[in-house]
Amino acid sequence: MGDATSERGDEPDDVFEQFKRNRKASFRFKARDDICLLRLVLKYQPWSAGHGEMGSTWEKVAQGLNGFVSHLEMHGTLPSDKIDLVKMDPAKVATFVDAKACTRRFNTLLEAYMKNSMESVRAVCVNNEFDERQNLLRQAKAKFDEMLKTKTARVNARVRRFTNADDHSDTESTSAGEDKSRRKRSRHGDDDDDDDGNDDGDERQFSRGRRHSEFEQLARVLGKYYEKKMHLSLALKERELELQAKQLALDEARLEMEKKERESHIAAMNAQTLLLGKLTEQLTRYGNQQYGGQVTAHPPQEPTHNA
Repeated sequence: MGDATSERGDEPDDVFEQFKRNRKASFRFKARDDICLLRLVLKYQPWSAGHGEMGSTWEKVAQGLNGFVSHLEMHGTLPSDKIDLVKMDPAKVATFVDAKACTRRFNTLLEAYMKNSMESVRAVCVNNEFDERQNLLRQAKAKFDEMLKTKTARVNARVRRFTNADDHSDTESTSAGEDKSRRKRSRHGDDDDDDDGNDDGDERQFSRGRRHSEFEQLARVLGKYYEKKMHLSLALKERELELQAKQLALDEARLEMEKKERESHIAAMNAQTLLLGKLTEQLTRYGNQQYGGQVTAHPPQEPTHNA
């Protein structure tokens, strides 16, 4: 027949459409999804993107992860080793996560790794998956620290240039003021101009001190702002981890309850089977007593016809 098939082989397009409609609205990361995410992050390195390009870089990460998950969900097997280079038709890729979800998950994994709290997820991971994820997180942290060190050095260099420029300007102003004072003393006498020279020096010293004070005050304000922002971010991440732990506990309690319900149902079925067996035995005994013959509870067999 002429059923329409897609590039996936003998799977019809309507199967994929049904799969897209029935997929879960909320995506929960598994160990293999984390591994794919970390490989994509190491490939694109969003933290090193230029100004205004970080969002588009995370979009590439999300697109690659969606392709990986779509391949896994549709085929039931993992792609090739290069899971960050899964080639799929964009029309055949379901949207499981977006750039924000990828960013949040990466930040959560990195902070958990930095706090040495990854042991809590070892129980739900295969050993090789856990080790690979730890190795990828170690590489990502090294890349991130290298970028942070580079940016810090760049900012410090700018601060030094700014400070040296101020000192150079103050030196030139001091030299010009001294020349002006000498010219005044040559015209009006040394005794009359000593006080003017001291006033000019005090004014220049006050101006330079004021600029340094303003710069130090600005640095303190910025430092407090970033420190407060970091503490707030850590508090939010800790709250998110607590909520995830509570959700995990609820899931475990639900699974335990379902297990007990299944065991109770099996026990009830066994008891019912035992009761039916006893009733059958009693009916057989009662028939033997009434009819004086060998009565069994088995259904009669159909007669056989001789040829």
